[in-house]
Amino acid sequence: AKTTVVIAKSALRFLAKHSPEFRFDDTIVVPDYEVGMKVWGYGADKPSAPGIVDESLALLEAHRGERSLLWLFHFDLHNWRELDRSYLGAAAARLGVPDEAPLNWCYRVAAATVDEQLARCLAGLDRLGLTDDTAVLFVSDHGEALGRDGFWMHSVFLWESLVHVPLMIRVPGVAAATVDAPVGHVDLFPTLAALLAPSARPSKRHGEDLLTYARGPRKPRSFPLLLQSGRKDTLLRIGIVDAEARLKLVLPLEAAAAELYDLRAADPDGAEISAQRRVDTMRLLDELVRSPWFPREDLQPEAPAED
Repeated sequence: AKTTVVIAKSALRFLAKHSPEFRFDDTIVVPDYEVGMKVWGYGADKPSAPGIVDESLALLEAHRGERSLLWLFHFDLHNWRELDRSYLGAAAARLGVPDEAPLNWCYRVAAATVDEQLARCLAGLDRLGLTDDTAVLFVSDHGEALGRDGFWMHSVFLWESLVHVPLMIRVPGVAAATVDAPVGHVDLFPTLAALLAPSARPSKRHGEDLLTYARGPRKPRSFPLLLQSGRKDTLLRIGIVDAEARLKLVLPLEAAAAELYDLRAADPDGAEISAQRRVDTMRLLDELVRSPWFPREDLQPEAPAED
């Protein structure tokens, strides 16, 4: 199957440097800033979501009936602070987003416009007669702090507002269901593999096929969910989630003091409970230090020097 990504120009520039392995058979670029404007990761002020959907639907129409993987790489929520205010104002009025604190308002309106374009994309699949032949995956890579404890970044911490992200899958022939169990990005590969190449069963995989959750009771996860955060190339925090007990353990690497949180609490990150649940803390810490996330030096012995 041919692979295509439709992506905002600022996102492509950023990924070209930090993730050069991010490649598709074809790349369609939607400009989101003026030529000559200094943009690096952030800063693009032109909305790209409408253009990304336009390009994607045109591509689907031109190649209707061909087997393919199409990724709509939306970036407006990454540029939510810089997006043109007249665009956001018109969208807020159209979508009924209430006026509130300026930064929260910008983020909520940007999110609402991406939702609006997702609806337009799904309507386009209906119009093209492709709905019954198309699996749709909607996912975000991270959330935002949105002022928690004075922070507005989306890195460094492992708060639920940063790691608990939207994930929806629509597959023809699979009945709608809501899954309450914690899942993760690591589950996307085995899920897509089961859809695109059902005869191929990857022997080495950390994640789970998410479609098994829609088929009724299932066995517990084979491996725990892992979390990590950092700034630029520096790893700052790693974490692990116990999906059955609904616990999250976070290890800040600069302090090396494990923190435990109850994911069932109204504010999961509001109270640190490692002192009250020492057994769970040590159990999860033991799992975490054995995981691929835990930083360690090469433990292979040096070869003996030759005489």
